[in-house]
Amino acid sequence: FQHLAFMYLTVGNAIAGKPEVAADDLAAHGVTMFEFAGTPKAVFDKEGNLLSADFSAHEPYLRAYLLRGLRPMIYWIDALRTADGEALKHPVRSLAYANLLRAFLKRAKELGYGPEHFVIMPGDEPHGGGYDGGEPDEHIRQMAESLKIIKEAVPELPVVTTITYYASPPVVKTVLPYVDVF
Repeated sequence: FQHLAFMYLTVGNAIAGKPEVAADDLAAHGVTMFEFAGTPKAVFDKEGNLLSADFSAHEPYLRAYLLRGLRPMIYWIDALRTADGEALKHPVRSLAYANLLRAFLKRAKELGYGPEHFVIMPGDEPHGGGYDGGEPDEHIRQMAESLKIIKEAVPELPVVTTITYYASPPVVKTVLPYVDVF
């Protein structure tokens, strides 16, 4: 099992912009996995094909954290956009996300870190039909489709999500085939 540091921000705090200090602090406190938020800057066409991506802001953190044995949990929730600034919508967004993920993992591998060093949380706290449980709604169906696309794009990358008390059994059953760890 992992000791996961959630919301250990890289901006707006005392160690922002100091990946080595942040990594040392996490490792000193027994953390083994951390939330790697902040979607890389990327541009897509209207079909979700990756036109460009900039991983330079992520690379210092990858080096610092991975050298200390910390495992990044990729958590990218920002909008993905076309060259003209249009936000991509499901299902094209899911395809774009998978394309960006493949490009990111390719770059990480060039730096010496294959997909076995990462996990991904493409969605958090799935629930449908309101917070009182219920049947899967459109959001959950889209989440399951997105999870499937990501799992097919990078099958060796473990997919994680959090389940809370308000996730009904039908919701869990909908996403379960595409999640490795809850």
